[in-house]
Amino acid sequence: ILSLNLVDTNVKIQYISQRSPDSSFPSFLIPNSNLEFFLLLIPRYIYFQFAPLFMSITEYKYWVVIFIDSLPFMGLIIIVLKNSRTILKDKKLRIILFLFLLLSFTFTIGTFNIGQAIRHRVKFLIFLMILIIPAIKKMVKNGNFNFRQK
Repeated sequence: ILSLNLVDTNVKIQYISQRSPDSSFPSFLIPNSNLEFFLLLIPRYIYFQFAPLFMSITEYKYWVVIFIDSLPFMGLIIIVLKNSRTILKDKKLRIILFLFLLLSFTFTIGTFNIGQAIRHRVKFLIFLMILIIPAIKKMVKNGNFNFRQK
């Protein structure tokens, strides 16, 4: 009989978090039950995408570097959110958005610290670049970008 016990998987998270406490996700994001696993999925996703905005990193120089790394992702996601109506109208962009969310949530479950989050979220950059195409088209159409000299 296949049992779905997500907490057993998170014993690994606790082990890895204890090995690197300075860069691991906070202990309150480690679930102790299957219900907590699902309740903590969104906060873990936020940490995955936007670390270290809410995290305590011991050395300031690392925080600055990781923060600078997080800014482009935050900007791209804001552009995607602002153009969500346009994205949801287009079938191809809906599929790309679904794949982006599916894969990023999958990697969120398996990510234990900031270093892993930085390495894994780069994989989703191509999805975000495709999803901002409607915003770029809109800016070019409205004349916000003028590529030709008059």
